[in-house]
Amino acid sequence: MLPTISTAWSWFRCARLGPVVSLIWLVALAAGPLRGTTVEAPDFATLVNDCDYIVHATVKSVTAEKQASPYGLRIVTHVELTVIETVAGHAPATVTLQLLGGQVGKERLQVVGMPKFAAGEEHILFVSGNGQTICPLNRMQHGQYPILHDTASGRAYVARADHAPLVQTADVQQPLGEAHAEAVAPAATKAVGLSPGDFIQQIKAAIQPGSRLQRAP
Repeated sequence: MLPTISTAWSWFRCARLGPVVSLIWLVALAAGPLRGTTVEAPDFATLVNDCDYIVHATVKSVTAEKQASPYGLRIVTHVELTVIETVAGHAPATVTLQLLGGQVGKERLQVVGMPKFAAGEEHILFVSGNGQTICPLNRMQHGQYPILHDTASGRAYVARADHAPLVQTADVQQPLGEAHAEAVAPAATKAVGLSPGDFIQQIKAAIQPGSRLQRAP
């Protein structure tokens, strides 16, 4: 069932490939306040403490299927993870994220701002409301941090969803987008992107007493 949050709305388009059939849906988006079709970036403390759990994981598989809902058939994507480490909170024994949207055959449901995944990728993920909201990550793409490698040195570093290196945790509040990534991602900047270990250490240090992360599963 789609959530009904009065303070956060977004547009998404359902398109049938081949003969063009487009439907515009207005859906409630349980991901925080929006500006246009962009989710407002949280500060680092909010990103951390508004989660159910945080995991360092690789993507095992990505599959899409049609699923019945009170509004008719919809397309959802399942992202199966292999958890390397539960960074904070109480992650279940197996983690499969469910996202609204995806492609089945010639039918595609596209949600603006939805995180994208591919098998084999490595991420640090801030999970919130998995299976209960249209996006299982806190503030959608703002809750997704790919682990990339510098081509020259092979050094692993943390990036944002737009693949811009994360130089400091305060940068999580910066906008996302191709223009931002191009502005901050020269080779010299990649060398100083946070390492996965440094990022995880700072996440743990930012956990506040009484936050959702500390509640029993």
